[in-house]
Amino acid sequence: MQLLKDKRTACAMFCIIFLIYYLLSPVNHYLAEAISEGVWYRFSAPLLLGVILCMQIRKGKAFWALLAYWCWVLLTRVLNGDPALTGNLSVLTELSLMLLLFAPGFLLDKEQRWRFFLIVSWLIVLFYFVLGAMTVYSAAADQFLLNPIDEYGIGYVSPYYKERIEILSMQPNIAAGEFLFSFCFLIILSFQYKSVPARVFFVLAGLVDAIVIALTISRNGQTFFSAALGMTAGFMLFQHLKTKRLSVRILTFFLSTLVVALIAYQVFEPLRYGVWLLRKETASVTQVQAEKEPIPRQQTLKASESVHDVTEEYHGDNREYLESGRKQIFWSALKSLEKEPIRLLIGCSYEHKMDVSHELIQEWAHHFHNMFLEIINLFGIPGLLLVLWFYWILMKAIWRIVFLEGVSDCPKQLLFIPILVISGYYMLEAGLFTAMDLRSAEFFFLSGTLMGVETECEHRIERRKTQQVWER
Repeated sequence: MQLLKDKRTACAMFCIIFLIYYLLSPVNHYLAEAISEGVWYRFSAPLLLGVILCMQIRKGKAFWALLAYWCWVLLTRVLNGDPALTGNLSVLTELSLMLLLFAPGFLLDKEQRWRFFLIVSWLIVLFYFVLGAMTVYSAAADQFLLNPIDEYGIGYVSPYYKERIEILSMQPNIAAGEFLFSFCFLIILSFQYKSVPARVFFVLAGLVDAIVIALTISRNGQTFFSAALGMTAGFMLFQHLKTKRLSVRILTFFLSTLVVALIAYQVFEPLRYGVWLLRKETASVTQVQAEKEPIPRQQTLKASESVHDVTEEYHGDNREYLESGRKQIFWSALKSLEKEPIRLLIGCSYEHKMDVSHELIQEWAHHFHNMFLEIINLFGIPGLLLVLWFYWILMKAIWRIVFLEGVSDCPKQLLFIPILVISGYYMLEAGLFTAMDLRSAEFFFLSGTLMGVETECEHRIERRKTQQVWER
């Protein structure tokens, strides 16, 4: 029995290595690319999946839903002109990680599962705290911080993303998503650790996450950062309401979530303005020093060397909320299904996914900016139904853990926040269930942990039902 337990632990550790790989890959994207194309990545993932499938342990319906989805993805690649799977091998390998990152949730027992979760959470939170602090410094000091081991860095470097901070090799919207998800892990940790030093750090790290998201000017990131705060407040009210009427408590949860989210969203513009004031002050001081003590131009920091001129008047984000081109992209996704109805059955290839869209609209998007539109165009209605089946299982687990209070451990109940936040975030992005990066890796790791936690609540709910019967 101990040997089997050790095998499970070893498999879970190897699975989590993939998540750490995606966490650290922005530091050196050349090395990350070499690893993803190397023997370790290409062979270890399918071998590890085979080992897990052969294990005689309870995997749960959610795992089988993911496996069925992955098998359907494989079949559609064959039906879309790649019978040998040579052109889609990397995609299939990446998507197999959905299963591997989900696996620690059922491979580990109660104590190990939560210990692994806390370790991963700390790694993510600390990594993005350091990266976020460097980002805030870069923006406030108007300095570009070059990564010494890569060609990328942190700062305002691209006219295409004017006034939007760029972080390593990440596009601003992607960066906002990753800091958003780090903030969600931070929320859970803040309920796990009650010491004063820990709480001071959590407040500081949360503020850094908020500032970085504000600097990316990602409305999607800002919206779901606010939603995460709202759901946290709503959950606390839900827990502390004295009434036993579940309908009243649930209504209070949703109303408080909405109110807090709307208020929290208003903080991003002041945060951006505050950083702009610091940047302007830094530029003024540097200019005065340069006039008093002239030094070679390449050693002088000048405001004019930045992509934008910090001496200009501050301009807030005055765009309409839906002014992003996404409405046209969504329309083109539906027109793609209309013009090529075969997509409804077997989807299409990755290479030709956007062909119809690029013919119809000027927005040259790389994807459809919506998880479900992306899935149905790539893998058809069967693929979408399998994803919805997975979500149905996931939502039932959330209902039992949170609203039926099948688990009394508050931090474990809060797992629902990042899962809902990530899912909501991908209503305006694409990649979940169709590609793999840190954001997707975190989602499947969280989902597996949640489904593992759900097994803990079965006996608790049954005991409560029995007690209610005796009380009546």
